[in-house]
Amino acid sequence: MVTTKDYGIIGNAIVAFLKGIATAFKGWQVRRYNRKVGKLIQKAEELRNLTGYRYFVIRFRGKLKLLPKQQLKRWIDNRTFKKGTTIRDLEKKAIYTTKILPKYK
Repeated sequence: MVTTKDYGIIGNAIVAFLKGIATAFKGWQVRRYNRKVGKLIQKAEELRNLTGYRYFVIRFRGKLKLLPKQQLKRWIDNRTFKKGTTIRDLEKKAIYTTKILPKYK
């Protein structure tokens, strides 16, 4: 048998109201995060078409970043990431990776 706390009629209404606000706030955070990711993916595709470089959308120090592969390689060489991190590890952890442009003959 599941027991729940009883806060009285008014208390239970307040608790339900606060849970509703928390759920709405969480939904807002998720939508905001998805919108940011979508914009970064769109920008990555535009930059890939302009430059031909490969771009990654990653979370770095709690923020979303859009970085070319060359920049990630430089960061690995400068030990920005812990020792032993490879470009493949970062490719696996990336939220999004652009495809390589086909080479025309």
